[in-house]
Amino acid sequence: MFKLMEFCGDDIRLDEKNISERISRECRRSGLRPEGVAAVGDALTVICSSNSAAGCYQYRLSPLAEDSKDALHAELRCRYDYGFRTVGAFHLADGIWLLTEKEEDF
Repeated sequence: MFKLMEFCGDDIRLDEKNISERISRECRRSGLRPEGVAAVGDALTVICSSNSAAGCYQYRLSPLAEDSKDALHAELRCRYDYGFRTVGAFHLADGIWLLTEKEEDF
C-alpha cells in the first residue's frame, strides 16, 4: 500500500504536536510507515508505504532551532542518541524541520 499525507506549513507551525499525532494515528490505523518526506513551497508531503517492521511507532515533527549545517548535524545526533530514527529533514518558510520516529513502549 502507498499513501501520501499532505500538510500545509501554517498548520504545522500552529500545532506541530497535533499534526504529529495525526501522522502517528493514520500510520497505526492503516499499517503504514513513513519512508520519506518532500516539501514544495510551504507544504509537506509525508510519503508512506506498508509497514513490514513489527512494532508501533510514534512520529514527531520538530523545528530546528538554528538554520545551519552544524545545528542540523547536532540535532540529528541527539535524536539518534535518544532512540529516534530520522524519517526526513525538510525546509518550510520558517526554517528546517525534522520528522522523526520512535518505537512506542508498551
